[in-house]
Amino acid sequence: MDAPGTAEELLRLLEDAGLGPNQRHSFVFRPTALLSGLVPGIAITDPATAARSRKATARLIARLPDPVPAGVHLTAASIREPGTFLLELTFAWPGGTSVRHWDAEPFLAASRIHEPLLTDYPRFERLHIANRKLTWPPATPGGQGGDFTPELLFGASWAPRHPPTTA
Repeated sequence: MDAPGTAEELLRLLEDAGLGPNQRHSFVFRPTALLSGLVPGIAITDPATAARSRKATARLIARLPDPVPAGVHLTAASIREPGTFLLELTFAWPGGTSVRHWDAEPFLAASRIHEPLLTDYPRFERLHIANRKLTWPPATPGGQGGDFTPELLFGASWAPRHPPTTA
C-alpha cells in the first residue's frame, strides 16, 4: 500500500476499507487521532509520518470486518463441526453470494435469550432460517426463540480461509 499523499486520499482509502464518515474523520483529524494536525489539501510530505500512516492504516484495515452488502440475507446455515458452536453460513445479496464462518458461542453467552442454547446442544442443533434470519425454536411453548440478523452475522463472520484477527 502506498502512503496517501493528502488527507483526502487517506479518507478515500479508509472509506474503501468500510469506515463510516465519523470514523474516517476521527482517524485523520481529531487531536488524539493518528495524524493529528493534518488538514485537507496538505500533502503528507514527512517520510516518517507517511510511513506511520501507511502502517497504521494497514493495521486498521486488517482489523475491520468486511463491509456488509446492502440487501444481504441468509440462505443456508449449518454446524461446521459437530459438537461445536462454529457455523457455516451462506449469504446472498443482489450483487453476489458468500459462504462464511461464524463462532456463535460468544454471542450466545452474551444474551439472556440465547444463553440456554449453550447448555441445550440438541436445541442449538435445531437452528434454522426464518424470515432470512438465523433462529432457534423457543425453549418453552410460547417462549422466545431468539434470532440473529443477517447484517450482524455477516459483520461478525469471516471468509473460510481468513479467521478473525485478535486485536
